Amino acid sequence: MIKPDVIPYPEALQKLKRGFDHLAQLLAITLGPTQGVVLSENEMRDRPEVLSDAATIARRVIELPDRGENVGAMLLRNLVWRMHERVGDGGAIAAVLSQAILDRAVRYAVAGVNPVVLQAGIRKAASAAAAQLKAISQPVQGEDDLVSVVQSVTGQPELSCILGEMFDLLGPQAHIVIEDYMAPYLERVYLDGGLWLGRLVSPYLMNAPGLGRAVLDDCQVALFDGNISQNDEIQPLLELAISHSTPHLLLVAHAIQGEALNTLVATHQRSKLKIVAAALKRAGEKAHTDLQDLAVLSGAALISLQSGRRLASFQAGDFGRARRAEAGTEDIQVSGRGDSDEARRQVEILQSRLRRLPIGDEERGELEMRLGRLAGGIGVLKIGALTQSERDFIHQKADQGIKAVRATLEEGVVPGGCTAFLYCIPAVEALLEKTDGEEALGIRAVLQALDAPFNCLLRNAGVDTPGILRQEILTAPPGQVYDVLSGRVVEARQARLLDSTKVIRAALESAVSGASLALSTETVILKRKPKISYEP
Repeated sequence: MIKPDVIPYPEALQKLKRGFDHLAQLLAITLGPTQGVVLSENEMRDRPEVLSDAATIARRVIELPDRGENVGAMLLRNLVWRMHERVGDGGAIAAVLSQAILDRAVRYAVAGVNPVVLQAGIRKAASAAAAQLKAISQPVQGEDDLVSVVQSVTGQPELSCILGEMFDLLGPQAHIVIEDYMAPYLERVYLDGGLWLGRLVSPYLMNAPGLGRAVLDDCQVALFDGNISQNDEIQPLLELAISHSTPHLLLVAHAIQGEALNTLVATHQRSKLKIVAAALKRAGEKAHTDLQDLAVLSGAALISLQSGRRLASFQAGDFGRARRAEAGTEDIQVSGRGDSDEARRQVEILQSRLRRLPIGDEERGELEMRLGRLAGGIGVLKIGALTQSERDFIHQKADQGIKAVRATLEEGVVPGGCTAFLYCIPAVEALLEKTDGEEALGIRAVLQALDAPFNCLLRNAGVDTPGILRQEILTAPPGQVYDVLSGRVVEARQARLLDSTKVIRAALESAVSGASLALSTETVILKRKPKISYEP
């Protein structure tokens, strides 16, 4: 039977560090283009799972045999997974860097140095390194830079080219929808306007049966935040639309049924007014939000009983406009002609909300989708493979690449191959010269760890001269990197070896946070029935 236990300092710190080291060493082999793989055996699978992504590997590690060491492993597991959720990449770099910082700091702490003072020095060194990363960062210079970043994250050339093109064309707020297909290919489709989950309310409204869709160009837009079922509700709206100079109408509501649906179909078939009538698939507050976004894009008034208006009160000034509207069995696609100033205001509000949300919050996906509707464009990435496991693998890589591109568009790029940390060394050395006492030891711990990711990458590639290459890079013109595939020092942008500044900076911040938290641990309390978490 498992007994509760209390592990005091310094044994607690030593056990925690050993667990930290075990997981970090496992993740380190995934760093770089010559990365190794990890086989994960699972009772639910017929064969071992082949893993090369640090975050996924960390997630598969549920518990270490030694309970004290398990605390350190779970600390690093959480750190790596949060990196994945935040920027899609950098988990292996954060693990290697954090382990290196902790290794040196623990030696000082065990020798009697005050951990609190050590942490202060570590934080100062991290700030100096982060400032240097910002100084050497360069803005994205087109599609090639985006492709380079995705390539460094995913290792998938074709996928990288497609994602780079999609974001280059659609912009930083692009909403990318990933769809899985059976055929073994990758393809992309661009949609003009925003995308909503919904359906055409009747097949009799289809005018493009080959596509299974109803399509209208240059149409009026009417929105109702509720269900429509009675003829007397819909008739005044249709009469207004028929009298309008534009004989096309898009009508969107929560549901359209009964007498109202029959009247819509009859009007569409017997008059000059052509109609696309669609019902939203989402319900409640999400449906209301969908209609609000449609109102912003089209300039239509959102009619609702909550605002004191019935659909029968619809007036000519309530119509919005759309350049194009489509609806099928799964979605509604609208390219609006609304007030661009109002759209920009809504985008600023959504961006502000997104910045305030913690990493991993479920609302982030919703806000990113709405930003794609209002500010960017819609792209559909179609992923095909012969097996489900292969599709899942490419889907995972695509998710990573999308997050990395968003991060890149925010803060730019730095030289890849983990050399960006090498360029931070002079700044941290300058800080060390101005600092003395125990705080200087914390700075030294970071300084001695900054080349750890670069050394690890070279080690994975079988290169045993990291010191010589490091000196060659630092004495060469700015922007040089070591290409482990060609075995040469090259210019980063020309060789398309770039990393996202935000990913590298986030890895540094996460590494320092994890090492500091471990260093500050004096006592580990082990419960009788610890909860096993399958989520990091």
